[in-house]
Amino acid sequence: MIAIFEKATGRIVNLAIGYTPEETADLGIAEVGDACDPSLFYVVGGAVTARPACTVTFDKANVTPDGSDGVTVAGLPIGATIYFDGQRLTGTGTSFKAVPGHAGPHVLHVDPWPMAEAVWPFFAY
Repeated sequence: MIAIFEKATGRIVNLAIGYTPEETADLGIAEVGDACDPSLFYVVGGAVTARPACTVTFDKANVTPDGSDGVTVAGLPIGATIYFDGQRLTGTGTSFKAVPGHAGPHVLHVDPWPMAEAVWPFFAY
């Protein structure tokens, strides 16, 4: 199996089985061997490597849907991708507060590249 990755970041964008694509100016290729999950691995120096552990923290699992109470994510690297209530956001600082607009279950998904992703389910009631 071959991993096709962004040369600038090491992010695996696709996996190829049975053929070897050509490298381009932006995309490189690396041998994977067995299957690998692009959400858990990236390429460093031409080798497929486990992404570092996620170090972000979440402050609570339950909130009141009053328009101001929310879950705060701390330890974000600037530029982290945050998915919350159907929106894709880019972190501009080291923390983010997710304030739900309605009662019920919610999921906060953080991709603090190159750290591994973190998913935090919480409930607003």
